[in-house]
Amino acid sequence: MPRKAVAEYVQSGLPALAKSKPTSCTLEALLNDHFQPWAVAELKGGRQYPDRIRSVFPWLLCRQIIEIDVPTMERWWRGRVAGPNAVTKATAARDFACLRSALSRAVEWKQIESNPLLGMRQRSAASRKVVRFLSPDEEAMLRAALAARDLAGVEGRANANAARRTAGEIDGIAKQSGLQPKGPDPSAGKGAYVDPVNGNQRVLVHPDAACGPHCHVNDAGGQRLDINGKHVAPESPEAHLPLKTK
Repeated sequence: MPRKAVAEYVQSGLPALAKSKPTSCTLEALLNDHFQPWAVAELKGGRQYPDRIRSVFPWLLCRQIIEIDVPTMERWWRGRVAGPNAVTKATAARDFACLRSALSRAVEWKQIESNPLLGMRQRSAASRKVVRFLSPDEEAMLRAALAARDLAGVEGRANANAARRTAGEIDGIAKQSGLQPKGPDPSAGKGAYVDPVNGNQRVLVHPDAACGPHCHVNDAGGQRLDINGKHVAPESPEAHLPLKTK
């Protein structure tokens, strides 16, 4: 009888002992070992999704994914949309959606039991019930076209010279468009404004150039644009957007 009782006790405990709990990993390990290979194989332009997570959330890469919780991301959200390098709520929402998608995949791959960010309400600048987020490629192309138009401040070539911008105004436009300053002082010609998705130079300012103060605007692929957002040769006159010095 005692042996039967022991056997029943052991058997009743076997399911609990046999059930292995998911083992958490760091966000960097998740991206390198799982999410990036999956995204590259399954999504068009998939490499940009893990790259976007690395660019926007470098401070989370060494953290265990199970520790990326709602309070942490609430603090990130406030800094992202209202901090010194604030971006639009739509851009921040796409950043967050990309990270949350990676964590949802981690659940499917048995890295964690549940997505810790499912309890955080998804923000969006749009009030419509159905929202289609732009892909990183689409967003980069849109930003490039808007930046090219805004930097020149014109709707056509005829009034380009009448709507020149100062280096300071370009600095504000570039940051508002979601570009990140890189270098000691991009507005003074020491550095550039780069795309946060792929790291490409998007805006370069040359206030003290021998040929006259000017700036350059590139698209997501690094091709030079004129004031109308059309591709031009890098050293062509059309690629030199004039700066206002005062």
